[in-house]
Amino acid sequence: MAVDMATRCYEHACTKYPNNLELMMGLFNCYVREYSFVICQAATGLKDIAIKMYKTAGEERFSLWAVCSIQLQVCCGNGGDKLFLLAEGLLKKHIASHGLHEPEALSVYVSLLEQQRKYSDALEILSGNLGSLMMIEVDKLRLHGRLLARAGDYGAAADVFQKVLEHCQGDMAIELNFCLLKVDVVEILCVLFISPVLIMLLADQTGSVFFISLAVCWRMTLSWSKILILFTHFDCKKLRITDEHFDSRM
Repeated sequence: MAVDMATRCYEHACTKYPNNLELMMGLFNCYVREYSFVICQAATGLKDIAIKMYKTAGEERFSLWAVCSIQLQVCCGNGGDKLFLLAEGLLKKHIASHGLHEPEALSVYVSLLEQQRKYSDALEILSGNLGSLMMIEVDKLRLHGRLLARAGDYGAAADVFQKVLEHCQGDMAIELNFCLLKVDVVEILCVLFISPVLIMLLADQTGSVFFISLAVCWRMTLSWSKILILFTHFDCKKLRITDEHFDSRM
């Protein structure tokens, strides 16, 4: 009730003082608390206030608020591709006139392209001048690997995750991703030889015939040379996992 009253007060104040940035920010925060991106289709919704703030101040943060508002609205089932195009156009216009200055801005831009399945565009952005905004090399490699995987270039993605492994030795999540992306059975076995516990994790998490069979062999304490002979000619298509599981891993 208190939030609702605050929203009505800010809406009235913004009507009287339409260009007051502080009041618009207050109204935006009220809409966020009310989850207005879920239900609002009116001309005074969350994204509209954010866009108006951006037009008033021209600041990067407000363009990102607008884009995130649109992403939330689409994710909640209100709107679709047209709204994504609006968000992308807003960011492109801002980049053309002001550029981007914060790592978070790059992350938002890439996530927007990912949601539209524009993986090639996202990879181009990450490899260009804007990619330098991401200062932590490992984070950049992780993102690069994920984009390559989503684009279907699993071999290149595995190579990138291998570089991440070199930076983060012992990171089980990265090792799992690497094994799921590798199509060369011998290379997978080499990784598992380094970290045998991954066999059981992969068998449990993927339900793959390959990993379950490998786990059985491991439990039978077969030598790695015998395992290598058994699985060298394994049909790699059996390594495939569901799209839902792949998305959760990436």
